[in-house]
Amino acid sequence: MAEENLPTDKRPAYPEGVIAMAKTQEPGSTGSQFFIVYGDSQLDPSYTVLGTITGGMDTIKQVAAAGSDNANQPGDGHPKKEVVIKKLTMSAPQG
Repeated sequence: MAEENLPTDKRPAYPEGVIAMAKTQEPGSTGSQFFIVYGDSQLDPSYTVLGTITGGMDTIKQVAAAGSDNANQPGDGHPKKEVVIKKLTMSAPQG
């Protein structure tokens, strides 16, 4: 799918708590994977933003602290700590 809702006017583009769609380096390669930013990121603003975490960052930081399997590159991969999302609530943006 094409990228949309890109944070080109924000610095950092992906602050702590942002949920965005994963993709390859190729344009239009957004698929079904997503990532959660657990600390301000220096990523280029080319990933579709889905929303922002409003509760539970403590859990996300625990998962991040456990590290990743480095499947993609050092520091980038699947979480070592298993994560199961049992409940997710979405709402319209505030403002």
